[in-house]
Amino acid sequence: MAPPRASVTPTSLPRPNIRYRNAGADGQATGVTATVTKSMLGTGTRADPRLTPPGWQGNGLTYNEARGHLLARQLGGRGDEPRNLVTLTQNAANSPHMSGFERQVARRVRDGEVVEYSATPLYSRGILPPAAMLLTAQGSRGAPAARIIQNPAGRGK
Repeated sequence: MAPPRASVTPTSLPRPNIRYRNAGADGQATGVTATVTKSMLGTGTRADPRLTPPGWQGNGLTYNEARGHLLARQLGGRGDEPRNLVTLTQNAANSPHMSGFERQVARRVRDGEVVEYSATPLYSRGILPPAAMLLTAQGSRGAPAARIIQNPAGRGK
């Protein structure tokens, strides 16, 4: 008769769906990773107009800038979380380029996928807004997607 086998139950470590990286030395957002599920869609909030991400010049219309969400509002991103906001050129970096990628992710999630999403601002030395955004999405059923979006607000003058 064989001795009884010990069974080990794997421990499950809780992990939040949204994981922000720590802010940089100048208060710059450094990135977010999120496991986007259907229940998160549409739960995000608008960018708080009282928050001014590094590099914000003071008037979005005058300077064609946006308080851009790293994790989009439509994907559950909060607009009152400074680690989720960067200064982006509204037309065309924030919309249509970044928002187009985010819509594709939302569509995949609505269709039943769970998507591991990441947004990483890429900074140039001495310039507060990001020069570009690296976006990635890996779905539970579909092929990975990635895009680099240039941000004119982050170019040196």
